Amino acid sequence: MNYKVNILGKSYDLPARTLAVDEQIEAIGALDEEYKAKRMKRREVVEKMHAFVESFAPGAIPPVDEVDTNDLFVYCANIIETYDAPARKDKNDVEMAKLREIMNRPEVQKLFAAIPALSAMSKK
Repeated sequence: MNYKVNILGKSYDLPARTLAVDEQIEAIGALDEEYKAKRMKRREVVEKMHAFVESFAPGAIPPVDEVDTNDLFVYCANIIETYDAPARKDKNDVEMAKLREIMNRPEVQKLFAAIPALSAMSKK
């Protein structure tokens, strides 16, 4: 599978989603909990997030002491979102197929056919 992320107007090819990538994503996901539990200082969290983005898009962002931390959060989220998109799309496709199956059942179609008549009756 091919993964691309856009950071500061430039597109970056991401590596395949391997176990190593999953571990990095998991580590980024755990940072908020570590910070809230006071096991990490804010600077450490920002440094980890910066290293995460740099590992996937080298040179894409300003140095750690200059990067806007809100932007950094968005860059991390965009990378994770890029990796999660195919699985989310597949899950969505499966759910839509189930919904179409339900909507095409004869009894559901009869209900939909009755709606205009019920609407007309309620207006009287």
